[in-house]
Amino acid sequence: MTEWLREHVHGFKGLQEGILNAVSEFTLLWMVLENRALDTYATAPLIVEKVDALGDGAVNEQALEAPWKHFTERYLTDGAPNEKFDGLNFRNGDRRDVVVAILTDANANSKNRLKALLLILYRLRCNLFHGIKWSYKLHDQEPNLRHACNVMQVALTSFNALGE
Repeated sequence: MTEWLREHVHGFKGLQEGILNAVSEFTLLWMVLENRALDTYATAPLIVEKVDALGDGAVNEQALEAPWKHFTERYLTDGAPNEKFDGLNFRNGDRRDVVVAILTDANANSKNRLKALLLILYRLRCNLFHGIKWSYKLHDQEPNLRHACNVMQVALTSFNALGE
C-alpha cells in the first residue's frame, strides 16, 4: 500500500518511514481507545465526562510528563495559545476553553492534564482523518503523533480499557 501511495499520490514519495509508522500507530491506538473507552463514538464532551469520572490516582502522572511537556511547549508561547494551537481548528463544542485553562495552569493535576491532552488528540485525530494534516504533507507531525500514542496508552490504562 505504501508503495502504491508513493507512486500515485503527490507528496507521498518524500515521506519517511518514521512518519508513516507514527500515523499507523496513532490510528490503531485511536481505534482501540475509541472502542474500549469512548463508547465507539468520541466527542469532546464524552472525553471530558469519561476523564472526570476517573478515580483519584487513576492516571499515571509520571507517564504523562513527556507528552505534557511536548504539547505545552508546542502549543503555548509566553503562557498563551499560539498559532500552532490555533491550527488544531477547535470547533464549537470541542472544549477549547477547557484545554486552554488546563494548559496554562502550572499546577494542573494529572487527571486534568489527561483531559486536555485527550482533547488535543481528538483535534489531531479529526485533522488527520479529515485531511487537514495532509494539506502540508504531515510536516512536523511525527513528534506530535508519537507523544499522542503515549497519551493514549496512559488513557487506556487509566480507563482500565485494555481488554477482557
